[in-house]
Amino acid sequence: VMVLDECPKLTKDKKILSKAINTSTSWAKRSKIEFGNDKFKALFGIAQGGLYKDLRAESINKLIEIGFDGYAMGGLAVGERKDDMLNILKKCSYFNNDKVMICERGTSFGYNNLVVDMLGVNELKKTQQPIIFDVTHSLQRPGGLGDKADGRGSNVLELARSGMSLGLAGLFLETHPNPEKALCDGPCALKLDDLDDFLYQIKSLDDLIKSFV
Repeated sequence: VMVLDECPKLTKDKKILSKAINTSTSWAKRSKIEFGNDKFKALFGIAQGGLYKDLRAESINKLIEIGFDGYAMGGLAVGERKDDMLNILKKCSYFNNDKVMICERGTSFGYNNLVVDMLGVNELKKTQQPIIFDVTHSLQRPGGLGDKADGRGSNVLELARSGMSLGLAGLFLETHPNPEKALCDGPCALKLDDLDDFLYQIKSLDDLIKSFV
């Protein structure tokens, strides 16, 4: 489970980034209280701070103080150069942490659309870190409903099969008994009744692809 966080657009304004850290930390504390004691769920905090090492360190230290099962580097794919994004991996070594996963969630180029470049995912694999594919987030159409995001939940299986055909480490997705009534990202979510068949197909494909390696 990923906590809710505020992800500002690419900026060098430390006041904006600091505000995002404070807001995200507050939400992280609430998430810890609500979800942090379930032994069947791993709860991840999400660090903000843009491209500033000191702000990233501040955010991570606040999350460590709360205590999570894992930690994610948020605020990427919103305008940074490729080398800036990969440099975030180096920041993890600041905390002597080599247990890092990279999560592909789609990239926005405008037009109320998120795009997943499968060749770009192969570039991520060159980092030698486990790659996780957030398939439902990648189906977002930001601002597509005017005051909130639209989505293409009907395509979740097709996009998941495309991603897992690359031999990825894992898949992240959102599911809901009734996506139309979900409070967050309903248009992107997989209906809970479809989850068993979805997992069967994805696991079968994953086993097949990894049998070739």
